[in-house]
Amino acid sequence: MDMKLPFSTTGMMLHIDDSMDYEVLSSSIESMPKSDKTEDEIVLEAMAHPIGSPKLSELAKGKENVVIICSDHTRPVPSKHIIPFMLKEIREGNPDAKITLLIATGFHRATTREELVGKFGEEIVDNECIAIHDSQDMDAMANIGTLPSGAPLLINKIAANADLLVSEGFIETHFFAGFSGGRKSILPGVSSKVTVLGNHCSKFIDSPYSRTGILEGNPIHKDMIAASKMAHQKYIVNVIIDADKKVVHAVAGDAIEAHAAGCKFLQDYCQVVPKKAADIAISTNGGYPLDQNMYQSVKGMTAAEAAAKDDGILIMVSNCGDGHGGEGFYEALKNCSSPADLMAEILKVPQDQTKPDQWEYQIQCRILMQHKVIYVMCEEHRKMAQEMGFTVANDVNEALEMAIKEKGKDALASAVKGMHLTQGLQKLQSSLHTVMLSMDQKIDRLGSMAEELHVAKGHLKNAFLKMNGKDTAKITERNPEQGIIFQTQKVLFQSMRSIHKLEQKTERLQQQIGKLEERQGKQASLKDTLQELRQETAPRQLGKKEKQKAAIR
Repeated sequence: MDMKLPFSTTGMMLHIDDSMDYEVLSSSIESMPKSDKTEDEIVLEAMAHPIGSPKLSELAKGKENVVIICSDHTRPVPSKHIIPFMLKEIREGNPDAKITLLIATGFHRATTREELVGKFGEEIVDNECIAIHDSQDMDAMANIGTLPSGAPLLINKIAANADLLVSEGFIETHFFAGFSGGRKSILPGVSSKVTVLGNHCSKFIDSPYSRTGILEGNPIHKDMIAASKMAHQKYIVNVIIDADKKVVHAVAGDAIEAHAAGCKFLQDYCQVVPKKAADIAISTNGGYPLDQNMYQSVKGMTAAEAAAKDDGILIMVSNCGDGHGGEGFYEALKNCSSPADLMAEILKVPQDQTKPDQWEYQIQCRILMQHKVIYVMCEEHRKMAQEMGFTVANDVNEALEMAIKEKGKDALASAVKGMHLTQGLQKLQSSLHTVMLSMDQKIDRLGSMAEELHVAKGHLKNAFLKMNGKDTAKITERNPEQGIIFQTQKVLFQSMRSIHKLEQKTERLQQQIGKLEERQGKQASLKDTLQELRQETAPRQLGKKEKQKAAIR
């Protein structure tokens, strides 16, 4: 099987031998009933029928300062199909409204002009007021209350001072918030570093409810919902996209209700359950722009984590052209003595002392404590990945070969144990030995019988001579290499020789299995292991005594 994996803007081909036991897991977004509507028409229809809210044009009436929170460069939101319609409808409600596009960078770097043009087009970039959020700039923040977790809610003053606060975005599964979109435009989108750190504390990240696709009981989601309400986020336009990043569904309306409707719709199509846990799991981060760095790629890695056995090998196919994506993320993994030790340190950190990027390397540690990870990434940053504790490969097919060799070694030893081959070989060897003894006894008996028959034949001949008055003859010694009995013995000796060789091979095979089992869990490659065994089991030259023992009498 050949398939193209998302990787940067180009993709990467993966080849899997059809003889292998494999399973392809993917969302069923593509199985949605096909619509003849364009992406623009899908968005416009959602805006024409808002959920739990008046239309945006109605909300805009009398509002002089309108702020639209927009996703940043790390999100593949098709803003060209959303923002023009939001701007148009706001101005329909209030032509004189001052509109600001506030880029929700969260804890990410600032979005460049080139990236803005890629998102919105030059017309919007050149003619609309655009502000880029900086979570580090505390002077640009306003304190608007305290979250349920106890963390202060500080958001960008531009958002806090808006007469009407709305947002665009897209909904996808999220590795600890459950789903993206909606309330995430506020927290972490336009929140201060203090608020983000408090929301992403180790206790919350460690919660079993802080997982992909889970909202109920999720402490991170609970804080985000509170932040949305406290910031007075009134309206959203969120889309759902397919593998080609094309709009296939959209919701608009109340920030809470519309988002919940979008999550419910997506959940029916995105849930996948493997038939069985995998020894090797391959995942991507969806290609550009989602695979720009290792920080973001942890998200895709959690998908592989969910599909693999506890000791399975994960292959992460992500370009990571921007490198690690977070200095704290990089330094923590590079400098830790082990993922387990780092995890122990993280869990001791109080909420109000959460460190930048802590949540990301906490989840990364969780993965590395259970799995070996092979990174397929751009050549420029492979050394850096190795410093962080990852194995690297040139491409996905090389990574798969490496994983097969690693898992094949252990799998072979486990299979040997599981099939109880040692016990079976012992029984076979015992049976062969018994047959050898029996045949040897029969050959001796044939020899004795041949001697007796030879003597009897001589006596009968002399008796016949006497009856005819002739002199008797001396009984000669028997030639052991003549006659039917000798031919029978010869066949038996040949059989014994074959059985003896089989017995020797059985013994050597038992020795090989013992050595293979001793190697289980060690780092030697399967290739090296098998080569050693082949050398150990090469045909041996029989010694003089062995030749004599095995020779035909």
